[in-house]
Amino acid sequence: MERVDDTDSCIRYNPENAWFLGGVPNEYNGTTHRSRSSSAEMFFQFNGTSITVYGTITYHLEFPSSVDEFILDDSPPKWFAPTLDGVAHQHQVMFSSAPLEDGYHTLVMKRMVDNSESWIDYIDFTSSVVGENNPPLSLPLSPLPSSTSSLSSYWTTSSLPSLTANLPQSNNNSGAQLESLSTGMLIAIVVVCMTLLITILILVFLFLRRWHAPVESDILKPSGVSFPDPLLTSQSLIQSLKQMSLLNHFNP
Repeated sequence: MERVDDTDSCIRYNPENAWFLGGVPNEYNGTTHRSRSSSAEMFFQFNGTSITVYGTITYHLEFPSSVDEFILDDSPPKWFAPTLDGVAHQHQVMFSSAPLEDGYHTLVMKRMVDNSESWIDYIDFTSSVVGENNPPLSLPLSPLPSSTSSLSSYWTTSSLPSLTANLPQSNNNSGAQLESLSTGMLIAIVVVCMTLLITILILVFLFLRRWHAPVESDILKPSGVSFPDPLLTSQSLIQSLKQMSLLNHFNP
């Protein structure tokens, strides 16, 4: 069980000028926070499974009886409306929750009766089972809304984002980085393979070209075979014909 004194910075009082510090030795740490304004609110966030708020019932009979509204998360409100008997009563339970789901929770107290007195002494809460002596949630908090009607929207738009901002994030970013890395590696492998294949094809083409060139030359002009000159052959034939004509002329 963790105890938070009324002077702890984890407890927020709104507006600040509506709350005053007081206390007697019988109260926890000898301090309490008092308010007489109906617009005053107390705000507390914690990480745990239960919470109880303790305060002091005033002895001032000249003031009307106070009514304090407590709202935990989105649960229905509960009211603390003590009966005054002219005697101060310390360490009185103003609000106590049922067992809660382990996690972050938000408690808001709003004073309902103007000119009445409410005294906040301390808060006990069962901390999260994650670790021992788990301190209450201490985050930069936005100003509280001025009315309980806006509490629901306040928790969804202000408190919850501030809580989730400090929670461990999922591995979506890591998965995206791994996917991007795998795609880049695949593209690099494909480019290298295509370059290697093109290089091999070029080398094969050059080799075949050099190998076929001598073969074609040998086919067109075989070695060791000579062909007669067509011009010389024609002249020899004409000369032979002339000789035969002369022989026929002299030998009828």
